[in-house]
Amino acid sequence: MLIIRDIILTEKSYFGDFANSEEGIATNVLANRLKRLEDQGIISKEQDKIKLSKYIYRLTDMGLDLLPIMIEMILFAGKHDKHPPAALKDFLVKIKRNKNEFIKNLRKKQKRQLHRQ
Repeated sequence: MLIIRDIILTEKSYFGDFANSEEGIATNVLANRLKRLEDQGIISKEQDKIKLSKYIYRLTDMGLDLLPIMIEMILFAGKHDKHPPAALKDFLVKIKRNKNEFIKNLRKKQKRQLHRQ
């Protein structure tokens, strides 16, 4: 779920982006998780057209269907985490203002990125 969260909220898309997340996931575990998400059809992997040695990871349509679940998890964390990260606080304000609109805009943004492939 951390990978999906990072794709959605922080727009991470490269292996190195995920490896540098504050959770500090080991690279072998990260590679395994990315492969599993790809095999399950939740993310896609495409070679970067500019940086040929890198791959871009994006949510598929199936992955986009996880948006409402991720938003609810963020709301839950915001309610129960006594010290949420600053980035999470910003998203909480936007989500609470209009959750449906927030999800709709995220979905559009992710769709645009998916179809740029």
